[in-house]
Amino acid sequence: MIRYFLHYSFLVPAILFGLHQALQHLFQLKIHFLDNYLDPFCFSAIFLVIYQWQRSWWVEGERIQMLEIVAWVFMLSFISEVLFPLLSAAFTPDWYDVLSIAIGGAWFAFTRVES
Repeated sequence: MIRYFLHYSFLVPAILFGLHQALQHLFQLKIHFLDNYLDPFCFSAIFLVIYQWQRSWWVEGERIQMLEIVAWVFMLSFISEVLFPLLSAAFTPDWYDVLSIAIGGAWFAFTRVES
C-alpha cells in the first residue's frame, strides 16, 4: 500500500510541487513557466497515484486502464478549465493547462507502479 507513495511516479511530482511552492511563496522567486504550468502537471500525476492507491483497496490487483486515465485527464481538465472559470472570476481558463494536465497523466501512465 505504501509502495504507491514511495515510488518515483509519486515522489517526483510531489517533490517538484513542494519545491516550487517553497520557491514561489517563501522565497518570492518567480519562474513564469513553472508558475503557470508545473502545478497542473503535478496535480494530475499526484491525483492519479492517489486514485490508483484508493482503487487498489476496492479491486485488488486490477490495473487502471489507459481509457480510465484519459477519462480522468479529461474530467480534471474540464473541471479546472471550464467549470471553475464559470463559477468564479478568480479562475482563468488556460488551454496550456490542459496540456500540462495531459502530460501529468502521461507521466503517470508511463511510470506508475504495476499492480
